[in-house]
Amino acid sequence: MPYPTKTYSFSKKICIGESPKFILNGTVLYKFLPMNTQTDTELSPADVDNQQSQKLTDSSEIGNQILDKLDHLQSGLDSLGDIFEQRLTYDKEKEKAFDLLYTELQALKENSAFDSVKSLYLDLILLLDRVENIKESITDDKIENRSDSIKNILTSVSEEVLEILLRQQIEVIQTVSGTPFNPSCQKAIQTQETDVESENNRVFSIVRRGFHYGNRILRPEEVIVSKYHRT
Repeated sequence: MPYPTKTYSFSKKICIGESPKFILNGTVLYKFLPMNTQTDTELSPADVDNQQSQKLTDSSEIGNQILDKLDHLQSGLDSLGDIFEQRLTYDKEKEKAFDLLYTELQALKENSAFDSVKSLYLDLILLLDRVENIKESITDDKIENRSDSIKNILTSVSEEVLEILLRQQIEVIQTVSGTPFNPSCQKAIQTQETDVESENNRVFSIVRRGFHYGNRILRPEEVIVSKYHRT
């Protein structure tokens, strides 16, 4: 059995000045703008000013955002610079501490080595004293015609002992009479009165030589010190 069919009739009505319409049995289905309808709306001067103001506001906001980012970047760079400077200072302090520790260890090593042979050096110094005393005690009256040769031998021995000490960095404390008394490297064994005030507490004479090893006093110099006495 065939399906029933229904026929629709379309008609197109065009009115001047109105939008075209498609009508289905008297019912409007679509409505279009007229061909001469203007879609672009003209803006008033106030609207133009508002748009320009909005654009300026948007530009200002973008500029502020850029400045904020630059400030943040600068802060980050400053922080990085501070960290770098702190690390550099830390490295310098660490290097300085290592150098100081190395110096102290070297000094301890040298002092330990020196202390182990200190007694030997003191014995050599005593030997030097005895040789000098013997040489000074020799006179022509005691030893006929041989005093000069014996003194030369003793002088040679004395110089050799001094050379041995010098090779071990042990040196004689050099002092001249008339210089101020220095208790850090000198020992006053006697005083000598003087009536000259400017000579007070100055070395009058050297009794026995002193020796030092670097900054260490191996044996202080024995001296006679002048003391001012008002007459």
